[in-house]
Amino acid sequence: MSLDNFLNSFEGYLKDIASDLQNHALSQSQLNHTLLMLQQQLNIQKGLADSNLKNLSNETKDVLKNMKHLAEMLVPEIKTIEDIPVAKHPKWFMVELPEMPPTLNADIVTSYVNINPEGPFVISSIVPLFEVTRPQSDSFGGFANPVAGGSQPIGRILPCTSFPMLVNSLGRTTAAGLGYNTPSLWQLNATGLIGGTAQWGPLADIPELEFQIEIGGSGRFWTNQYVPAAAFYGTQGNPGYLGCLGWVDRADRLIIHARNIKPIGYGGRALFIFHGYQMLGHIDIAKALGY
Repeated sequence: MSLDNFLNSFEGYLKDIASDLQNHALSQSQLNHTLLMLQQQLNIQKGLADSNLKNLSNETKDVLKNMKHLAEMLVPEIKTIEDIPVAKHPKWFMVELPEMPPTLNADIVTSYVNINPEGPFVISSIVPLFEVTRPQSDSFGGFANPVAGGSQPIGRILPCTSFPMLVNSLGRTTAAGLGYNTPSLWQLNATGLIGGTAQWGPLADIPELEFQIEIGGSGRFWTNQYVPAAAFYGTQGNPGYLGCLGWVDRADRLIIHARNIKPIGYGGRALFIFHGYQMLGHIDIAKALGY
């Protein structure tokens, strides 16, 4: 090969290399431009996604806030027992005590009643009563002023105290033998002979008892000591209404302790009655009231 031919070939090879380098540089520039545009698009998409995510998060927070507010509105405001939203029905529970001993404070009698498990028992009023069960000796023994041929007052219901009678009767009797319109407490309770006949004052028939109330499951006492029966009566023989509603949890016990504070001349037993309503269901009253 001649020198001229070699030089011409080398020159052509250099031109080819230059062209290839130029083409490669152009492709690299295009690639860089494309990558830059793609990165910009990715940044735009990321910004949009972040914005949407933030908006979605804010919307979610607003929804949760509204749901919480709605739930608070739907929850009833409970301030007292009667505000608790539950089915209720009237209920009476009676504690039947054993027969009282005749002598003064001889023994304390105790009895209880179980609250059924269908729900707590809410108490609004209470009243103690006394049922005559038998004479102490003969057919009329122990009762004031028995009349021959009369019937025994077995099964009669009496108050557990003479207090309401004393309040309403002093100075109002028309029995001349007891002091016309001016009887004293001694005369109302007197025992003696009047006109050759044994006469007892009308208060001889009425017992005097005192009670203590205990709630079995919790061991709480509603009385700090034995309380005279007079404290459990309202005016004119009405029951004693509680200052606030008390309650006994389901399956707990209402326990009554009783004793007589004057001799009783006949057989009888106390009946302590609680009136109120029973809630239906597994209700935790203390929790519902926020205790």
